[in-house]
Amino acid sequence: MTDFEALVTAGDNSKREKEYENAIQIYKRALFINPHSYEVLEKVADACFCTSDFERAIIFYESSLSKKPDYVLALLGISKSYELTKKLGKAVEYMEKAHEASKYDIDIAQNLAILYIATNDYEKSLNLIEKILRDYPGLDKGYMLLAMNFEKKGDIEQAKHHYKMAINSNSENYEARLGLGILHLNSNDCENAEMEFKKVLDINFDSVKAHYYLGLTYIEQEKYEKAIPELKYVITFEPGNINAYSNLGLAYGFLGWTEEALNEFKCAASLNPDNPEIRYALGYIYYKNKDYELAEAELNKTIQLNPSYAQAYSVLGSIYTATEKFKEAIECFVKSLDINSNDPINWYNLASIYQTIGLKDKAIEAYEKAIDLNSELIDACYAVGIILLGKNELEKARNYFELALNNNDKFAEAHYGLGIYYSKLGQIEDAIEFFNKATSYNKNLPDAYYQKGLINRELGNLDEAINNIKVAATLEPENAVFLNEIGLMYQAEGNLENAVSFYRKAGTIDFYNPEYKHNLGLALFEMKRYQEAVVELRRVIRFEPDNADIYYNLAQIFEIMDDFKEAKESYETFLRLKGREYKNAQQIKDKIKHLEDSSKISKARAISEAKNPTKNKQVMDDIRKLFKK
Repeated sequence: MTDFEALVTAGDNSKREKEYENAIQIYKRALFINPHSYEVLEKVADACFCTSDFERAIIFYESSLSKKPDYVLALLGISKSYELTKKLGKAVEYMEKAHEASKYDIDIAQNLAILYIATNDYEKSLNLIEKILRDYPGLDKGYMLLAMNFEKKGDIEQAKHHYKMAINSNSENYEARLGLGILHLNSNDCENAEMEFKKVLDINFDSVKAHYYLGLTYIEQEKYEKAIPELKYVITFEPGNINAYSNLGLAYGFLGWTEEALNEFKCAASLNPDNPEIRYALGYIYYKNKDYELAEAELNKTIQLNPSYAQAYSVLGSIYTATEKFKEAIECFVKSLDINSNDPINWYNLASIYQTIGLKDKAIEAYEKAIDLNSELIDACYAVGIILLGKNELEKARNYFELALNNNDKFAEAHYGLGIYYSKLGQIEDAIEFFNKATSYNKNLPDAYYQKGLINRELGNLDEAINNIKVAATLEPENAVFLNEIGLMYQAEGNLENAVSFYRKAGTIDFYNPEYKHNLGLALFEMKRYQEAVVELRRVIRFEPDNADIYYNLAQIFEIMDDFKEAKESYETFLRLKGREYKNAQQIKDKIKHLEDSSKISKARAISEAKNPTKNKQVMDDIRKLFKK
């Protein structure tokens, strides 16, 4: 064996052991001995190809072909290198040469047909495939190529037909089954897709593609737990498969296994940090986990990578809504709608923010756009109806509530809205009927019980009214309005102890609401617990220093307590706050004059008693006798 032959053999051995760089160096030493060996030049190119260094491979393939232009292995290798570097025109050129040099080899003909399909040269591909089928009648691979040709042209039914012909010709052709399964999946025919992918795995369990597409099929069928092992198999053999990580993350996410989902999307992001879909998925899961800071960071990265990613703006808007950054939320939803103005959910979310910050007209406009895009959006119908009730546009509100009920006749909130509508019209029986319907469909609707309570209060059914609002308060124990209303009803019944108890509860929950302290003060006044009443009413003054009624009530209490000075000052403040136009001003002035006189008499009596030591001594003696008993 010559030195040249020995080096070539050593290079082949290294290549066989996948020691490609070592093989390249050995082959180069052989070329130093025989630089004109087109075969060794092809071997160097092939080793470069195996390291994915396609540019270097092309150089050596060209060198080989410069020595022997019809060398088939070099022609095939350079064609494949150009194909993998997306230079399909050059790939076709060299594959055509290989086809001719090989005397029209069937396998090379099939590869050339595939390249024609990839470059949309359907006439050439069809002519070549028909020639293959004429030369090899009934060849399953020929039918499969026809299927691929029709699929690329968009004729899906013809593609399915020819995949089936390939399978009929050779039931073990798993590639045809895989192609047919993918078409079924893309047509949402998941049942047949699943069947074909399983048959592929029966023939060739090692088909990573079949595992991948079976996993996708299970996700489409919402069989997420079945999808997980299929996609894990893919990752085991293709650890760089970004789509497998992403879909595995989706499967975990749909199951609510957010930590596992995050891990998979993080793996996908590490493989492709500039993929906006992966960044969006990470941001969305962080958002669902209420990790708003991390979610915001990922979604901003998504937008940097793809400024037209409408969904990223939407979720970012939801984050800002949750953190009460309403200005930023509005900007995000508006930006999303600039990209896609036909998204009813974004219009709904924007409307909700406008409603929250009190921009009712803008809220109505946005809700109506959401409903125009999707009339089945019953929450939007209810929300806009409630705003319209507040604006006294009753008939328009009723139309929206009825639209919601046309879509779902058991939608409790819409029945509640109609109850408010009839209540405003004074049609009490109809109002009660709809409130009862609301609570029958949703027993956890506190406002419906509350409204029933208010109606029963107006009808004089205080016990029933109290029971209604107690149910509401049970459902919303932190609702101070409900507790205050119960207090008012107990006070109306004369049950002042219970009234005081509920006023105190309301005031504890909403400490800064002066109404509850005012009501508490009046109830204590009615119970003749004057000092406590004064304390509560003075607390109200801290929140409402210009509330004239508080001073009037204080004046009455002080008058009863014979504290004429405080009573006089309270009446004077009351008059000042009421202003000159107050029609009963003279009556209050008369009271003040009377209090001034009473104050003088009280002072004179006090001085007289102080100057009468005998009387004082008598009082003290009487007290001392009490202790002696």
